Amino acid sequence: MSAPGSMSLPTAEIRPDVSVIIPAYRAQSTIEAAIASALDQRGVEVEVVVVEDASPDSTALIVERMAEADSRIRLLRQPRNAGVGAARNRALDAARGRWIALLDADDRFAPGRLARLLRLAQEDGADMVADNMVLVGPLGEQRGHVFRMDRLDLPEPLDAPTFVRGNVFLKYGYTLGYLKPLIRAEVLDRGIRFLTDMPVAEDFHFYLDCLLTGARWRLVPEGHYYYTVTPGSLSRSLSMSDMEAIRRRSLEAVGKASALGRTDVVRALKERHRTIELMIGHMRFVGALKSGAAAEAFGLAIRRPQLLPYIFKFGLESAQKRIVRLRQPLVG
Repeated sequence: MSAPGSMSLPTAEIRPDVSVIIPAYRAQSTIEAAIASALDQRGVEVEVVVVEDASPDSTALIVERMAEADSRIRLLRQPRNAGVGAARNRALDAARGRWIALLDADDRFAPGRLARLLRLAQEDGADMVADNMVLVGPLGEQRGHVFRMDRLDLPEPLDAPTFVRGNVFLKYGYTLGYLKPLIRAEVLDRGIRFLTDMPVAEDFHFYLDCLLTGARWRLVPEGHYYYTVTPGSLSRSLSMSDMEAIRRRSLEAVGKASALGRTDVVRALKERHRTIELMIGHMRFVGALKSGAAAEAFGLAIRRPQLLPYIFKFGLESAQKRIVRLRQPLVG
C-alpha cells in the first residue's frame, strides 16, 4: 500500500502478500523474536516494516543487524518519540503489501498464522479477518485465550454496532479493540489512519473507520496471535487529560456515524460514550477523596447516582487488594 501521491512500484518488483508493521520502542529484549515470527510465516510472501520510535535502547541496532541479513526487513526511524499511532501510520505509508498485519514488538505470530488468515479472508470475501489471542506470561507460559471461544464464533461478519458494544469502558478485561486483524490494503487506501493523540483506544477508532467504510470483518475463535502479558497490562493509569482526549474523540465518532446516516452505530456509540462519562465521574470522585475533599466527592455521588455501583465495585476491589498486601508479610 502506498501513500496518496507516492510513486508506484517498479514493474519488476514483486508486491508482498502481507506487510507486517511493527512499532518498536524500548523493545530490545523482544523485537528479534517478534520479527522472526513474521519472517517464519510459510506460504505467504511477507515484508516486515519496523518503525523504531526514537527508542533509547538497542532496538534499532538489533533491527539493523537483522535487516542486513534479510532484505524483507525494512527499518524506519522516527526523529523523535511520537507514539504508537504515529509509528504505525508511518509504516502504513511505506507498506507495499496487498494485506496489512499488525504486530506489537513484544508479541509473536504462531507458525502459519498469516497463510491461515489469508486463506479464510479469500474464501469468505472478507476485508478483515482476526483470530483469537493466546495470553503468554513473562516467562513464555501460555495462559489461555484472551476471549472465550464462543464470543468470536459469529456466523456473520462482525458489524460496526457489535464492535462498538464490545469496547465499552468501566469493564474489566479485554475489549475487541485488542484484536490484531489482517486487513486488505485497499481498505486503508481510503485514507484510514491511526489517531495520534490517544493514550488508549486508537485501535478502536481505526477499526471502526474500516467498518464504517464497508469493510467486512470475519472473526476466528482459534488463537494464533501470541499476546504477551506483563504486570499492569490491564491497569494502565489514565489521567484526566487522557480521558478528555478519549471523550473528545468519542463525540467526533458519534458525529461521523451520524453524518453517514448510521443510526445503529450512533446508538451504540452513545451508549459507549455514557461509560466514558461515568469513568470521568468516577475519576473525579476518587480524586476528590484522595485530596481530602470528602464533601465534594460525596456530593458528586449524590448528583450522579449512576456512579454508585462503580464506586462500590472499585472500592471493594481496592480494599481486597490492600488486605492481600497486608497479609503478604505474614505468609511463611
